[in-house]
Amino acid sequence: MDKASKSEKPSTPGKTLDVKGDDHSVLEKIDPEAHVSSPPLTDNPFYCVQHCSGFCCSEYTVLITAIDAKRILDSIPGIHVYQFLTFYDESVETLNFYPIIKIKGNGHVIGMIQDAKHKTCPFHTALGLCGIHDFSPMVCQTYPFSLTEDHEVTYLSRVKCGKLFPPFNEERIKKIVLQSWKEIDEYKDMVKKWNEKHGTDGDFDDFLVFTGLLKERPKNEEDEDGNEDEEE
Repeated sequence: MDKASKSEKPSTPGKTLDVKGDDHSVLEKIDPEAHVSSPPLTDNPFYCVQHCSGFCCSEYTVLITAIDAKRILDSIPGIHVYQFLTFYDESVETLNFYPIIKIKGNGHVIGMIQDAKHKTCPFHTALGLCGIHDFSPMVCQTYPFSLTEDHEVTYLSRVKCGKLFPPFNEERIKKIVLQSWKEIDEYKDMVKKWNEKHGTDGDFDDFLVFTGLLKERPKNEEDEDGNEDEEE
């Protein structure tokens, strides 16, 4: 986990269909040819936590928002943002859903790092379960559901889940999807302000400070040495 570079590129992004425009009705579109099952829904509220194979955690690059990251930081005392978050090249974002962050003029998106050994999300446990299920990123909480323009619940009919989806509670699904839409809009505004003010000269740490994910910039040893030389 600590070996991941701040600007590392993902090993293999998932197969995705390019979705044009800012379409809130689409959280994720996956290549239909890649699907292997059409599982029914379950009424067991604990099924997802107990039986998920974690395929999505390892097969796809999990992009997140600064709001997702803040939720994780607030829920795990003592954790550092670089223990789970990294910056990916903008080419990873194939859905036009997440805003592009300008870092010194170059485009990036933020996402979960991949465990160096298992090539999976750092919170994917040895049992194949999600270790942050109660406060996971919105893309994880909503998958595989979304809403139509009329706010009717819809979901992908063919996905790579082993057997069953999470319980189908329509009101709960609507609430989560609507919350995810609200958060992505807030995040887009946040990134827009960053790009306008700091997109040409700001670096990775600057962005994290700007979004509240870092309290202050890490001390730079070279700067410290330079300051000491000036004082002498």
